[in-house]
Amino acid sequence: MKNILFYFALFLVTLSSCSEKNYTKLYHDDSSNNSKDTKYHLPKNLLKFEITYTLNELGIQKGSYYKVLNANDTKITINDPIVITNILVADTSKTFVVTGEKIPESFFKNFKNSLTQEKTSIPFLKDKNHKTPLFSFFTTSNAETEAYNAVLKMQDSMSVIKTKKEAQLALEIMSYYKSQFVMLNENFHPYVKQYKIKYTVVIDPLKLYSNNNGNSSKIDGNKISHTIFPHEIFKDKGVLNDTVTFTISKPNTPLLSEFLDDKPIEGIIYQTSSPLDVEILLNDYSLSKNTLAFTQSGTFKTIAIKEFKKAKSIVVFNSEKTENTPKFEEKIEELNFDSTAITKASKKAIRNEYKEKLKNINLLLQKLKKRKEEF
Repeated sequence: MKNILFYFALFLVTLSSCSEKNYTKLYHDDSSNNSKDTKYHLPKNLLKFEITYTLNELGIQKGSYYKVLNANDTKITINDPIVITNILVADTSKTFVVTGEKIPESFFKNFKNSLTQEKTSIPFLKDKNHKTPLFSFFTTSNAETEAYNAVLKMQDSMSVIKTKKEAQLALEIMSYYKSQFVMLNENFHPYVKQYKIKYTVVIDPLKLYSNNNGNSSKIDGNKISHTIFPHEIFKDKGVLNDTVTFTISKPNTPLLSEFLDDKPIEGIIYQTSSPLDVEILLNDYSLSKNTLAFTQSGTFKTIAIKEFKKAKSIVVFNSEKTENTPKFEEKIEELNFDSTAITKASKKAIRNEYKEKLKNINLLLQKLKKRKEEF
């Protein structure tokens, strides 16, 4: 009798443990579910970039007359920190169905209420050699810049002038350049007026995007590189000068097919997070190097239902409570920004730069006259 009771008790324990087992399989659109099935999504990390662009409008003043020149003369730069938000969302491309014991909704993340975000601010100036452009950068054309650079170069290259005729020609050219330089600065006092526009874009860092308004992706060796250069958005506002590049090390993410076939697997399938190297560059300057954890790059694993109910670090999303996850999107927002102080400072700075340049031009003219007298 005791033996019969012992085996009966063992049978009940076995039956009870079997009832607590769960099996997971990949979800298909044509899958048929019963009332005890639970559909869920694995998570993935998206990155939201918030970049504040500064529109530096070129203006001129003649007496009490002020005029802002056209958009072709407006240079758009990045002067503010770049804000990056790491967002954890449901990955609707990795959907599973759990059969067996019904899993309470409380064990799943509700996309609407449990969206995880981690914000990082990347300073604009991290490289000590990377300096904010002078105000004259915004008010001087490329031709004017090249002409003045020629002045500086010739100051130290008097020996290249071999004859009196060459010295006279150089003297005439520099004298004409000085007259134009003085006229523009004395008659039309240039200044800079600024506007701020915040540009927001959300990307999946492990996906490749085709050229989208200047934003594009490519695989470069063992890295995925994303270029953010939305020049089309600023088409009628000015000329975009700065390019933001985001690179991330390419993970060796296992394929689902290597882990799961059409047969259900005992337990709950989840994916671990994996740290990847990331770098933010502004043009050729590296602003930040770091590692970030991405859930879509980790290893697929299973966990028993009892352990899953206790685990706090494993995140899966209840598909019935999942709203539309953020996709590649972009928007612009004009910020409230008072440029009065900038305009005032630019006038003073440009005036000081003008005096310094005029000093160098006069110095070159003196050297040319002296060189001419040597022949």
